[in-house]
Parts: sequence; C-alpha cells; structure tokens
Amino acid sequence: MTSRADVQLAAYTCPLWHPSAHYRRQYAAGWTEYEIMRGARPWWPGHRQPRHPLLGALDEALPQTWEVYNRLAADHGIDALIWDWYWYHDEPAMHEALEQGFLAATNRDRVSFAVMWVNHHWLTLYPTTLADGAARFPKAFAAPDTAQDMWRSLSYLLARYLHQPNYWRVDGRPVLVIWDVRRMERLIGGENVRRLFAELDRLARAMGHTGLHLHTPLGGESGGRPEPPDGGGSADVHLPLEQLGFSSFGSYTLLPSTADRRPSTEEVPRYDDVVADVVSRGWAEQQAGSPLPYWPSVAPGWDTAPRLAQPRRPEQPDRNRWPGFPLCQGETPAAFEAFVRDALAFVDERPAGQRIVTVGCFNEWTEGQYLLPDTDFGHGMLQALASARGIADQLTYFATTGAGI
Repeated sequence: MTSRADVQLAAYTCPLWHPSAHYRRQYAAGWTEYEIMRGARPWWPGHRQPRHPLLGALDEALPQTWEVYNRLAADHGIDALIWDWYWYHDEPAMHEALEQGFLAATNRDRVSFAVMWVNHHWLTLYPTTLADGAARFPKAFAAPDTAQDMWRSLSYLLARYLHQPNYWRVDGRPVLVIWDVRRMERLIGGENVRRLFAELDRLARAMGHTGLHLHTPLGGESGGRPEPPDGGGSADVHLPLEQLGFSSFGSYTLLPSTADRRPSTEEVPRYDDVVADVVSRGWAEQQAGSPLPYWPSVAPGWDTAPRLAQPRRPEQPDRNRWPGFPLCQGETPAAFEAFVRDALAFVDERPAGQRIVTVGCFNEWTEGQYLLPDTDFGHGMLQALASARGIADQLTYFATTGAGI
C-alpha cells in the first residue's frame, strides 16, 4: 500500500439502542433492542452470547452518549457514520438517536455523517416459535412502497439533513445511500425509480447542493431474515445502477452470504475462513462488470442468533437445518485488522476520491457486528481499525482524553 491518508472509512450505524415512539408502538414505553441483546443465550459451547457493552447499555438518544462515541470513532480512524433511517406511519421512525443524540453532541464535527434510506418492512425480529418448530417473523409496519411515499420520505430526508455542516460529501456531493433499490424497481418499475432519483437530484440542487452522490449496498445483507412478499410489482426491473443515477455501490456486509456458500456441513463457519473468501473472491465478484466505483465492506463479526429462535439440531451437520441461517464464529481483533488491511489494499490503486471502505457496523449488537468496546475484547476492534489505518495506538477513550463519561 502506498497511502492510507486519503482513504475514507465510513461505518454503518443503527438507531436501535434508545427508547423511541416507534418501539413504544410495537412493544412498550422504554423498550430498546438491548432487551434482545441481554436475553441471548449460547447455542453451542464457546458461543459468545450474550454480548456485554463495556461502557454499559448507553441511551443513544442522549448527546453525552455520542460525545463518547464520536471520540472513539474519530480517534480510531472512522471518517463518517452512515445512519440507518426509517420511515413508517408517514413519518420518521427511530430517528431520535440521530436528531437528539448525535446532532446535539458538542463534538459532532469530529465525524461526518450520511443517511441510508432503509426501505424494508419492519419485522418483529424476535420470532414466535410454533409447535411445528418453525419460526415466524410477523410484519409489524410497512415500508414506503408507493412512488408517492418514496418521494415524501426521501424529500423530507434531503431537506432535513443535507444542509448540516458535517454532512458527508464525496467529490463535493452529499451522499445518499439507498438500502434496496431492486425492491423499489419491483414495486414501481425501473424507469420510475430513475425519474424519482433525477427529481431528488434536482431538489438537492434547488436547495443549494451540487447534486447527489447516490450509493447502494447490494447483496449479502439479509442474514437469513425472510422478507414478506411485496405483492404486485413490475416487470421493468434491474436497470444498470449507472442508468438509475447511482455514483457508486458496495455492500452492507458480505459475511452472511459468503458464509452461506461454504459447505453445508460447516454449521457455523469460522470468521477467518469467511473473511478469506470475501477477500479472495467476494469483492471482485461483486464489483465485476460495473463501471461504477466499488466500496468494499468489512465487518468485525456476524451473529444474528439473539434475534432468532434456535431450531432443533439434527444428528448430521446441516447448516440449512441448524442453525438455519449463516452465522460466523471465532472473530478476533487480529483477524479483523487483517480484513481491514486487505480492504485498504483493495482500494489503494483507485483514484483520489474513490478510495472508500465501509464497515458494518458501528453498533449492531444483536447482529454481532460492532466496533464499540465489549467485555470480551475491550477496545480491541477499534484498536484493530486504528492499527490497520496506520494511526498511532489509541489505548482507550479515557487514556487519550483523560476524561470519564
């Protein structure tokens, strides 16, 4: 590698760790996904469940939480946070962490941010296990599935956030990430999606911005979670991303889809093996054939068991029957550092402005992919990130600032 300084690293960020009006509708006042995290149990000897945050189960709707997190992110090499952003009941959902927490933090300028418009139905992720041993994932709330609802939510997003002084820009244009553009095509047709994005670009320009940098993560994200059928749909699908108006693409994480390609007798593949598969072929296969810049993704782990009911384990190993969806085991800071170094090398020959790596995820406790300190590795994943980027060792937030929470 010839340079690390001009590589940008952006970490996806989930707003699941604070009481919200959305969760009050679904469960009860004060509920957060920490409840699922705390309720997890090991499925096999050595399974790292439940996970325990070293700093505690902090409320992410509080600015003081993000004053800690922003220092951790910036000190260890994260340039931007890409916030998952939802729209249900014709209004934003779970946005309190971004609005009341991150944007109100006194040190918000240390980290840029962008927004990912997440257009999947909201499920009751912890399933009900029935007498037949099957699990059900009820649909709790519907995503914005009509062209009008897509426009309302996306135009609101642009007007609300793009003018913020620390909104993330690539080549001078604010970044807007679209979770599932293929689902949009199925629902309203590719040509209508293209027109929608063109209108959004014009809206951004009318508000004083230099257009939009549209990005989308493609493939590998579901981790075995079933998505309810859309119903209806359009045959006008799968236009090339560049025709739809995208400037770049990548993935949220390739770990689950890559793990699922390993022999089915590997019930829970090793993290090292799955990472080696991503590095040797995953990024190149996903990038192949597209003229757009590709952002490789890395992840410090993948374990969605807390959100799922454990099926009966057969006598003969068969990942399709047990655990029934891809998981990884055996992640370590050393393996994650090697993963990040490989991603930096992958983008090292790119032109300036296109050297971007994404991390899934900054704080996704119930998917086992998080950089925040836990009681197993301490600050190890953050230190691995800093070491891979060539930043001087950052022992902890407390050591570098001399401050407490």
